[in-house]
Amino acid sequence: MTLRDAIKPQHDAAEAHPFTALMLSGSISKEKYAEHLANHWVIFSAIEERMRETGLFDDIPDIFRAERIRADARELTSATQPVHPATVRCVNRIAEVDDRQLMAYVYVYHFADMFGGQMIKSKVPGAGTRFDFEDRSGLIAKVRPMLGDDLADEAQRAFSYTLELFDELAPAAA
Repeated sequence: MTLRDAIKPQHDAAEAHPFTALMLSGSISKEKYAEHLANHWVIFSAIEERMRETGLFDDIPDIFRAERIRADARELTSATQPVHPATVRCVNRIAEVDDRQLMAYVYVYHFADMFGGQMIKSKVPGAGTRFDFEDRSGLIAKVRPMLGDDLADEAQRAFSYTLELFDELAPAAA
């Protein structure tokens, strides 16, 4: 089973999730989207700290998104946002995985910005600089060889945190 096939059920669930529908509707509030961004900032910061430790991304600086996410959140509100339990669980797992398994989180989170984020950018409040890439195709081409089907189990686990966060965000989103 390919990595993409392994996460397809979760990817489909995320696309059909009410929180995704809210983002794509263009009617998500600044506050709710800032809450989503704040949680992603925590997750991306954890992933990217580990990425820096590996040194594998030293020649791929455009992959780093955490500070862009933080800037996008600050553009929308100066209020402190809650960190959801799914975010805490995800960050704890990122701290536990080995360097190879970390690539599953790069795949699930960073590739989401490179692909699905391009549809979301025009629908959400703010500038959406997290979705701006100097050379998106080139970036994908540099990262894709680092991925492999051996990451399927951890990618499924990583994606489950996204769905859990969406569940936690969705009740107050409507």
